[in-house]
Amino acid sequence: MDGPFNNGEIAVQKLANEAHIAERVGGIIQPQLPYNAMSFIEHQQIVVVGSADPDGELWSSLLIGEAGMVSVLSERQIAFNLQHLHSDKNDIGFRNLSDSSSIGIMFFEPATRRRYRVNGSAQINAEQILIDIEEAYPNCPKYIQQRQAETEAGIADPRTVSGTELSHKLRSSIEIADTMFIASQGLDGKMDASHRGGNKGFIKILEDGRLKIPDYPGNSMFNTLGNIYENPNVGILIPDWKAHSTLQISGKGELYFEQNSEEDLRYSGNTGRFWIFTPVKWLYTENHNNRIWHFIENSPFNPT
Repeated sequence: MDGPFNNGEIAVQKLANEAHIAERVGGIIQPQLPYNAMSFIEHQQIVVVGSADPDGELWSSLLIGEAGMVSVLSERQIAFNLQHLHSDKNDIGFRNLSDSSSIGIMFFEPATRRRYRVNGSAQINAEQILIDIEEAYPNCPKYIQQRQAETEAGIADPRTVSGTELSHKLRSSIEIADTMFIASQGLDGKMDASHRGGNKGFIKILEDGRLKIPDYPGNSMFNTLGNIYENPNVGILIPDWKAHSTLQISGKGELYFEQNSEEDLRYSGNTGRFWIFTPVKWLYTENHNNRIWHFIENSPFNPT
């Protein structure tokens, strides 16, 4: 395979009639960090990680820490310093990385609406996660709700429960969400961590319990949807910023294009593109972190 895209990404770019845009934009994907990204990454205290469990099921994890959590060792290698991590070190992502080295990473700064993606391979020990970089690239600020975080006194005391059927409480947290993080993986084995956002209610729960997620206009590379085209395994994470909780769900994704009713066009930002997520199993963590999240404003790009 030549170029930065896998076969699934190329197929979806063609389905969306945006292959010519992706070809132009794809040059931002590089095998190393540019100098101007290093300082941003070293200042990050919010990191989204995508990983695969031994059964090939995918999970998205939210890691929150303090200054010094991330170190740039070189243009091709970074490290997460676990002693600076505040969120739960028993998160499923740590167990997964002990079995499978493929990792997708998104550095996420909602206060400035900045994000940066790194994909590669990881080695984990008691002190750090060492990541060898294979792909690095920036993302635009679209659909990020602006929030400022401050650290609350004391240490979070996370408690995690699991299940397969979504309770009324969990469904309610999905229905009010304005942010979602996604782990996906192509058949080439490369993991990816991504973000979706919108006004509250942008994730719809269908009568059969599946989730309907719109694909708004973006960078035309279709990294997430391209992976789903090849491999339906997907892991999502929905944070409840006020309750300090996270809902991690592993399941299956399926693409739904050309949904051109008036309602679907409005709901998708006029793309007519969606993907349907079928939950299989979930993990709900209370007291995930000790941050107080101050909502500032929704993204001006959110479809209304």
